[in-house]
Amino acid sequence: MPGTEAIKPTHKAIQRYYEALQSYGTHDVEHETALRSAFQNLLADTAKSQGWIQVPEQRTKSGGKIVIPDGTLRDAYNLHRGFWEAKDGKVEIPIWITNR
Repeated sequence: MPGTEAIKPTHKAIQRYYEALQSYGTHDVEHETALRSAFQNLLADTAKSQGWIQVPEQRTKSGGKIVIPDGTLRDAYNLHRGFWEAKDGKVEIPIWITNR
């Protein structure tokens, strides 16, 4: 299993993420689905270096309710390491919520 390594701003996946956002901005694309795909790719690529997997749209329980975040990060033991949800709007960006 890969070790826990810091992901630096120079990581290729992060560069690709910002390139995608810049391309969307050039074409006035601001809707959630476009931003979500860019962030989903970023998480999937960087999760691998941690030995994790990014699972889109996985149902889970929270506070007794079923929720479906845009993505769930799971480790080799199938433990949930984090969730994320994309938000619409010019100012809002995808939100990363760590699972402590």
